[in-house]
Amino acid sequence: MAWEEMDLPEETRGAWLQAMEAYDFLYKDQHSTADGRNEGKRIALTALETQPCCIEAHNVLALCSDSLDEALLHYQNAVAAAPACLGGSENIDDILSNRSCKSAWMIIPFRPYIRALHGCANTLRKLERYEEALEVYLTLDQVDPTFPHQNAPSYPHWRFHVPLMYLMLGRLDECNQFMVCPEPLPPRA
Repeated sequence: MAWEEMDLPEETRGAWLQAMEAYDFLYKDQHSTADGRNEGKRIALTALETQPCCIEAHNVLALCSDSLDEALLHYQNAVAAAPACLGGSENIDDILSNRSCKSAWMIIPFRPYIRALHGCANTLRKLERYEEALEVYLTLDQVDPTFPHQNAPSYPHWRFHVPLMYLMLGRLDECNQFMVCPEPLPPRA
């Protein structure tokens, strides 16, 4: 599903495209330089001026942050902005339940939200806030239960962190239960 198929304002799409441009400055040389981070931050802030609920701009600002606490704040702002940015409902569950596609990742406007959740969970894990991290990782499972089971390798293999969170919290039975595959995976060709 593309942007055009969702009833979203043009400024939302424009701000998202601006924020996506900011990624170019962050990853130009495969290393994030100070100049690249500053330019990425400038572009992300401009996108937020255009559309204050631009999820992707908050994601970029998180990547430009000087600390994990600052990054977490930006990711949390991105997650909080999602309902307004993705359809106007106050509840993201309402938006997700009305989608035509089972995989939220396949709906392009939802990708910034998934990246925000992923960044938030990983940052909480790095801050050793395991209970909160686990809650966000499990939210990802509700948002897009099909994504982690796809055969394509990709960065959001967040499901591998869930057992670790259970172990860090001493919840061994839940860890074992989570690691049981609900359906057999198809054989590899």
